Amino acid sequence: LRVANLLVGNEETDAGLEITIIGPEIRFEGPALISICGGDLSPTLNGTPLPLWRTIYAPEGSRLKFGRMSRGCRAYLAVGGGLDVPLEMNSRSTYLRAGIGGFQGRALRLG
Repeated sequence: LRVANLLVGNEETDAGLEITIIGPEIRFEGPALISICGGDLSPTLNGTPLPLWRTIYAPEGSRLKFGRMSRGCRAYLAVGGGLDVPLEMNSRSTYLRAGIGGFQGRALRLG
């Protein structure tokens, strides 16, 4: 995640998404710089395969999808400007069992 953040101009410790085995589908409501590092979960942007460990421009309305796992099981997605989640106990991580951190202490869901 630290490398992905640096590739999009963020601080190393800015919030990002850890994606394990099955990735989400994300639609960008505005243009964004993104980077995906770690395991290869076959990411595509608007149907085009994406390279890992690179800075990628995602135009407004783009759809980021993840496919089958081909190497590793965790990928890290950084978005230029970071993700706006509160700092809790000196972390931006989500701890689902306790319902704290991240976005409202819960897993991401549609919408």
